[in-house]
Amino acid sequence: MKKTYNVIKDNKIKVFLALIILIIIGYFIFFKKSTVYQFITVENGSITESVDLTGNTTPIQSVSLTFGSSGIVSHTSSSLGKKVSAGQILAELDTSDLVAQLHNAQAGLTLAKQHASISKNNIENVTTQQDILVKTAYSNLLNSTPEATPKNGTSDYVAPIISGNYNLGKEGTINLTSYYSQGGTAFTTTGLVDGSGTGNAIISQPIGNSGLYIKFPSTTNINVNDWIIEIPNKKASNYLTNLNAYQAALKTQSQMVSGATSDLEQAEASLNAKQAAARPEDVSIAKAQVDSAQGALEIAQGSYNNNIISAPADGIITVVSVNIGEISIMNQRAIGMVVKLNNNN
Repeated sequence: MKKTYNVIKDNKIKVFLALIILIIIGYFIFFKKSTVYQFITVENGSITESVDLTGNTTPIQSVSLTFGSSGIVSHTSSSLGKKVSAGQILAELDTSDLVAQLHNAQAGLTLAKQHASISKNNIENVTTQQDILVKTAYSNLLNSTPEATPKNGTSDYVAPIISGNYNLGKEGTINLTSYYSQGGTAFTTTGLVDGSGTGNAIISQPIGNSGLYIKFPSTTNINVNDWIIEIPNKKASNYLTNLNAYQAALKTQSQMVSGATSDLEQAEASLNAKQAAARPEDVSIAKAQVDSAQGALEIAQGSYNNNIISAPADGIITVVSVNIGEISIMNQRAIGMVVKLNNNN
């Protein structure tokens, strides 16, 4: 009897343990995900963290800008937070002497190049200049104190006042007839000028498009109706002076253009001869003159550049250490800014 009881008791324990095991297995199957373990070999190295971002990034860099020489600050266009563009001048030292040196060096290089080759524009420049001088002298001749005289030749009259600057550029006669009209007095013109106008004794009125103006002595008492304005006025006191100046200008024009043409022909002939049999020493001397002038220009340009600060790229000003009138020391930070290294926008 006792043995049977012990067997039953052992069976109950086994069943209980089996249930416990089934419950644990079920829990892991239905409620707990299985964990997968991965084994690796331990070794030395650096830890790197990666971050995934969506969008564009623009890296920036801080830049310190300095003058390449010392001097007095004469100009600054920088202020904190100001946006500037690449190449924009941010600050400048007094460069008045350097500018003169730079201009002299540029002129020296130009002169050296002119000596090394023939300027074929010389005759054109001379011709243009002389044409202007002749045209001016002729205009002065045509404007020899213009005046209105009676067409019938009477000597008992008060002449209208002629003013202005005749600009039609040709000789001839302006015929002018004055008359009473419903609104007062008026006039018509023929000859060099075809037109009409209003008579006025206070304000000068234009004579068509001639550049001349007329003011009548009276608008109530017209004693002469028909007038003549000769262009040029050969009776004017300055006519002979203007005529002589015009003739001299024509003579000078002929001499200058002829001389320039002759010089050009000789220079071209000389150049052709040199090109046909150019000596090495002549070529070397001409090249040395140009090289020397080029070197002087580069030195002057470099000295000038040392006295200005320009923005190396687009950016924003963050530091301004100089003020106008202060002395800035070479290689000492004057301007600070941040610039964009790359822009993907």
